[in-house]
Amino acid sequence: MRVIGLIGGTSWESTAVYYRLLNEEVKERLGVSHSARILMVSLDGGDLEEFMQRDQWDEVCSRVVDAARSLQAGGADMVLICSNTNHLCVDAVQDAVTLPLVHIGDPTADAVERAHISESGS
Repeated sequence: MRVIGLIGGTSWESTAVYYRLLNEEVKERLGVSHSARILMVSLDGGDLEEFMQRDQWDEVCSRVVDAARSLQAGGADMVLICSNTNHLCVDAVQDAVTLPLVHIGDPTADAVERAHISESGS
């Protein structure tokens, strides 16, 4: 099984949801005794919030990139960011590591397309 690298902590609540859903899916696919192989770096959401409030996105992205590098060094096979807001750092993360990045924007865009939703809302 591949190792999923999670970047969490922006909100521990959203990180917990990602962790739970990943493990529920593994349990469904492989059976009750299985769980996902996960490495996690949990950032301090309070620090990130302060940078965001001061519009210091370079510092936010620097923290997210450092987390991705740590996951790569630790043996993760992919990176998943457990926060909508930190997906603003996707390009910086992709430039910094060789791991594939699971981007929530991709399945979201697919779902919007399947639902035939346009910018005008219909």
